[in-house]
Amino acid sequence: MPRLLTLVVVPTLLALVSCADPTGPSTDTDGSGAPVTVNGPVSRVVCLTGICDDALLELGLEPVASREAGAHDLLAQPAFLGPDAAAKIPTIGGGFGEENVEDVIKARPELVIGLAGVHDGLRPAVESAAPLYLAKVTKYQDSIDFLTWMGEITGRTHQAAAAVERFQTKIAAARANPSPLTSLSLAGVDANFDVSTESSLLGSILGLVGKYPWQETAGGSHEPGTATYSLEEILRTDPDVIFVSTIQVTAEPPTPISYALADNPVWGRLKAVRSGQVVDTDALFWITGRGTRSLGIVLDQAQQELAHARTGA
Repeated sequence: MPRLLTLVVVPTLLALVSCADPTGPSTDTDGSGAPVTVNGPVSRVVCLTGICDDALLELGLEPVASREAGAHDLLAQPAFLGPDAAAKIPTIGGGFGEENVEDVIKARPELVIGLAGVHDGLRPAVESAAPLYLAKVTKYQDSIDFLTWMGEITGRTHQAAAAVERFQTKIAAARANPSPLTSLSLAGVDANFDVSTESSLLGSILGLVGKYPWQETAGGSHEPGTATYSLEEILRTDPDVIFVSTIQVTAEPPTPISYALADNPVWGRLKAVRSGQVVDTDALFWITGRGTRSLGIVLDQAQQELAHARTGA
C-alpha cells in the first residue's frame, strides 16, 4: 500500500512496509500483498490500468506507454490528453490482464502499474524489466492514497496535494447536500451486468450524493465490491435513478445494456425506467479510470442527474 505523508491510514488499507527517502529505494506492499521496491524518483511509468494514467495526469505527467492510449481509450478523452496527444503515447497491446510484455519492456519503464486480481500473472515476466505494483481500489479514499503515493515516488508531492485538495473539495460539497433519491450503478456487456454495491468504489461515491443501499452478495466481476443481482432483486428496492455503464470489449461500439434489456418485462417495471431516469454513462470514467480525475467526473454527473430526477428540470 502506498506510503502516506499527509493522510491518515484507515484500518482497511494495507500497512506500509517501510519508509525511505523518496529519492532512493523504498519498499511498499501493493494491493496483492506483495512487497514492491521502487527506486525513486521515477519518471518512466507504464500503465496497465486506468488509475495509473489518471494519477500521472493529475501530477502533470504522462505514461511512457499505456493500454489506455488508443483512439477510443481513456487518454484520448478531452478530459485527459485528447486524441492527438494520446496518439503519441505507445499503446500496450493484448487483452486486459494478458498484455503484451514485449511492449512493456520496449518502453524501458522504471515502474509498471497494474491492477490486483487482473495482472498478478504478469509479475514474473514484467519484473524482468521493472517493478510491478498492483493497485487495489475499493473506495475513493484508496484512489486518494494511490495518488499521494504516486506523488511521492515521482517527486511531485505538491502536485499530488493540490489534486487531492480539488477532489476533497468536491467530496465535501457532495456530503453537504445529498439527494434523497436512491440510485443504482450497474455495468457489464450486453444484458449481462453486475451491480456496484455500497462496498465498491462507485458505491463509495454514489453513497455521498444520495441513497445507495445495495449490499454486497455473492458473484460479481474482478472489480471489488461488485455483486450479481437479478432484476427481480433490484425491483424490490426500485431505485429512482439507474446509472448504466456498458463496457466496450471489441473495436465495434457496444450495444448499451439499457437497449439489451429493453424487452425484459421486469426491467420495464422499474421506476427509473418508467420515468426515463436511466442514464447511460461513459464506462471509461465510471469503470476504467478509478482515479481522482475520473471520480470527479463521476461525482459531477451523479449529482446533476439526481438533481434532474428530483426536479424534473
